[in-house]
Amino acid sequence: MHCQHCQFIPHYMLEELAMFNGENLNAPDLLAHQQHGGGDKSFEVLPPRMINILPNWAPMRHARVHAATPLKAGVKSHAGDKSFSDVPSSPSFPVYDLNGATSFAVDEQGTPEYQTVLQQEGDKARLSGDEQLWPQNAKNAGHNAQKVYQFYKDNFGRNSIDGKGMDVISCVRLRTLVITSDPNTHEDKIATDQRGQPIRIPENNAFWDGKIMCYGEGDNMIFNDFTAGPDVIGHELTHGVTQYSCALQYQGQSGALNEHISDVFGICYRQWNEGQKDPKTANWLLGDSIISDDFKRMVKVRGFGHWDATRSMSAPGTAYNVKKDQNAGKDQQPSHMKNLYRGEFDNGGVHINSGIPNFAFYNFATKVPTPSWEIPCRVWYATITGAKFGKLVRDSSGASERVASFEEFANATIEAAKTVAPDVVQILTDAWKTVGVLQ
Repeated sequence: MHCQHCQFIPHYMLEELAMFNGENLNAPDLLAHQQHGGGDKSFEVLPPRMINILPNWAPMRHARVHAATPLKAGVKSHAGDKSFSDVPSSPSFPVYDLNGATSFAVDEQGTPEYQTVLQQEGDKARLSGDEQLWPQNAKNAGHNAQKVYQFYKDNFGRNSIDGKGMDVISCVRLRTLVITSDPNTHEDKIATDQRGQPIRIPENNAFWDGKIMCYGEGDNMIFNDFTAGPDVIGHELTHGVTQYSCALQYQGQSGALNEHISDVFGICYRQWNEGQKDPKTANWLLGDSIISDDFKRMVKVRGFGHWDATRSMSAPGTAYNVKKDQNAGKDQQPSHMKNLYRGEFDNGGVHINSGIPNFAFYNFATKVPTPSWEIPCRVWYATITGAKFGKLVRDSSGASERVASFEEFANATIEAAKTVAPDVVQILTDAWKTVGVLQ
C-alpha cells in the first residue's frame, strides 16, 4: 500500500474534533472569564463564530489513485519520467490555484477532481506575475517549497524531492465535499444546496499525492490555512523524499516509520527555518501553528481539556486530551513498545505508533551537541537513502515497496551513525533502548 494521500490530519482526529460542531468560540461564559480577570489578557473579543467542521460529519472514503494521466497544458510532473530522471536539473516551484476543487471526488477512471482541474485548466490555474499580489496561502506554499528544497540541499546535498531536480508543484484552495450519513441505512451521500449543487467547504488537511502538494484553506475556526505550518509543509514534502528513497509501505510499522520520517524532517526543517539551534529548547510540537489560537483558548477556558497540537515528539500522547458531554478525544500516540497499537485502524496505526520512533529521535537529538538538523538528521538521511533495512515486496500494481520493522530501522540508523558520527553511536543505541525498540 503506497502513501498516495498522506494526509497530515488523520481521519480519527477529524472525527474527534467533530464533537465541537456548533460550539461558539466567543460564548458568553468565555468572554466573562476574560473580562473578569481570568485567562489570557491578550484575548481578543471577536464576533461570535460557530465551529462546524462538517455537518453530520462522516469520513469520505479515499479513492485509490490509479496510474495518473500525465498532467497537461503546462502542468509538469516528473514522477516516473525515466528520461528526465537521468538528467539532474534545478527545479521550479509552480503554485496552482485549484479554485475550490474537491479533493476526493473522482471520475469513472478514478482520477480525483483536483487532478482533473489541473489537467483541463493547466497554465490558466498557474499563478504568475507579481507574487506580492498572490493570496497569502499561495505565497506561503511557494516560499516554503523553495525553503524545504534549500533545507535538503544545504544540509544533505539533495537536489529536490527525487534527488534529481524534479519540480515541486504546490496547489492551494483545495476543498472537500460535505458528506452526510443516513442514520437509518448508514449510507454516505454528498450534501447539496437548494439548487442541488454539491456543497464544498475548505479542506481541513494537506497532503502529498505522489506527485504534487495540496493544501486546504482550513475552516478558520479550528484550523488555520494549512500553508501556515512550515512543519506541515516539511512533513508532507518529506513523504515524497521517502517515496523516492526507501519507498516504505504505508501500513503497520512500515507506515509508522513513513510518518515518523516525515515528522522528523518536518520538525527539523521548522527548527532550521526558525533558527532553533538548541534541541533542548526547540519546539517539538507538530501542527501547533495550524490550530487556531481561539480554538485552543476556548477548549481550555471552557474546561474541555487541551488541544495544543496534532502530535508531540517530546512527549507522545500529550498533544491533546479533551472531553465534551459524552464525547472524548485523546492523543493515542505511545512512547514505548509495550504500548504499541496492534489493531487495523489507521492503516495499522501509522499516525499512532509513529510516536515510538519519534520519541527515540527526540531523546537522541537532545543528547547530541548540535542542532537537530545536523548530526541527528544526517544519520536519519543516510539511513533512508542507504535503504539497507527491511525488504522490498511488490504491491498489487507490481510496484516495489519496502516492509520494515522498528527494530530493523533502528539497527540501520546505528550502522549509518558509525559512518556519519561514530561518537554518537552509544547515545543513539540508548535512545532506541529507552523506547523499547532495542533491548
